[in-house]
Amino acid sequence: MSGVSVYQVRIKPLEPLMLRGPGEFDPSARGVSAAAVSQAFLAPSTVVGLLVSLLLRQPVEPVSDWMCYVDRMLELLNKLGIRWIRGPYLAQGSTPYVPIRAGGDLFFIDLKQLAYHFKRELANIEKGDLEGFVSRLRQAQDRAEPRLQERVGIALTAREGLKAVREGFLYTASYVSVQGDYTAVEVGLDSGTAPGSLARLNGAAAAVGGEGRVARLEVLGVDGGVAELVAGSEFEGGYAVLLSPLVLRSPMRIERKGGRVSVKVGDKCFLELISGTVGLRGLGFSIAERSRKPVYPAILEGSIVKLCEGQRYTRDVGPYANVPGGALLELLGRIGYGSLAALE
Repeated sequence: MSGVSVYQVRIKPLEPLMLRGPGEFDPSARGVSAAAVSQAFLAPSTVVGLLVSLLLRQPVEPVSDWMCYVDRMLELLNKLGIRWIRGPYLAQGSTPYVPIRAGGDLFFIDLKQLAYHFKRELANIEKGDLEGFVSRLRQAQDRAEPRLQERVGIALTAREGLKAVREGFLYTASYVSVQGDYTAVEVGLDSGTAPGSLARLNGAAAAVGGEGRVARLEVLGVDGGVAELVAGSEFEGGYAVLLSPLVLRSPMRIERKGGRVSVKVGDKCFLELISGTVGLRGLGFSIAERSRKPVYPAILEGSIVKLCEGQRYTRDVGPYANVPGGALLELLGRIGYGSLAALE
């Protein structure tokens, strides 16, 4: 794409991660027994927060409300020359593994294998019969599943400079470890951005997600021989799998009719949900404001969708190209929400 240099950023966790969802964890807020369970996969908000904080290397001033935060993030992306981020996805070597939801479970499968089974079962899938498709995916050998590692801890209290156990307060934390060599995103930088601005993060160690869990970064330029594996394509209509949640906000709305779920923008069909789940997704936690970001309805990662005729997926704002949503949808699209991998 003219005016854009594309990089692949690989995130290699050095220990299990805590990718928190919404909710309190502190025993003082939850009672004598609290629990935190990690989500299975990195969210776009976690990835962009990681990259922006490492590239900016200076604190930002807190803002007063959510829309001010949106405007500030767009300004920071422009300042850093980040045109768009696409992903994330897992990889073994150079093979991309994408999330898929089947029978209520989330696992990861070789994209080529997913596309192969999907094409074979397409006639039945369009009739609403997913049984054969799901069965073959479950039997696939080239797949990976998130593994939760549970740890139990105690609450502490400080007394005269010493820490002591707070009687009766326990917590359970379930961290996630996902098979695969790395988690990757693809980043489009304005060609006018200072050379090496993103590449200087190559080899850096950084805290990812909650509780300061550590990962190492690798940055590779596509021009250096690394292919754009899944996220760089532009297409119109057709079937695709969601790599990240597709956040639904006005003027987008869900319509259920005859056992089928679709998303409309006004009176126009935006996409159809072929398989997967509609749920809620929080947009993360702002460290500068020490507050949670809003929660929105979303079609969850791993769902298979069909873009309706005339609907486009573009590199700059992903599937939001035809949705008049202002600054918020522009931000969501640019940082990777609703990233798609085509199945046709």
